[in-house]
Amino acid sequence: MIEREYVVHHIVMLTEYYEDEGTSKRAPGFGLYFDGDLLKYFRITTKFDEKPEAIKRRYLEIFDYLEAGLKEKSWIDTVEIRAIYEERAALQLVGALSDRDLERIKQYTLDVISGLNPAAREY
Repeated sequence: MIEREYVVHHIVMLTEYYEDEGTSKRAPGFGLYFDGDLLKYFRITTKFDEKPEAIKRRYLEIFDYLEAGLKEKSWIDTVEIRAIYEERAALQLVGALSDRDLERIKQYTLDVISGLNPAAREY
């Protein structure tokens, strides 16, 4: 198990469970914070082009994806904050966002929390 300090604001591989289907998959996520034993995170996707236009506004491109340890151009899916119990996640550290990408996700998140329209500005 990796230390929590290497999960928050880092990119990790984790196991997502789909209880209704009885399946799971390994996927990258961006660790936001811990709430007790629950890791709160955003999903990371490479399938941006397949998403509906209305949802694309809620995705934040990772400009420096290679530096972050990702192999393909990727986006942070901010549509929903996901949660998984730490002991079920089988966390593995992938890497860290560059300073510029980390500042962009922080500003984006603050804007959403503040009720600002993130589609109205560039990040």
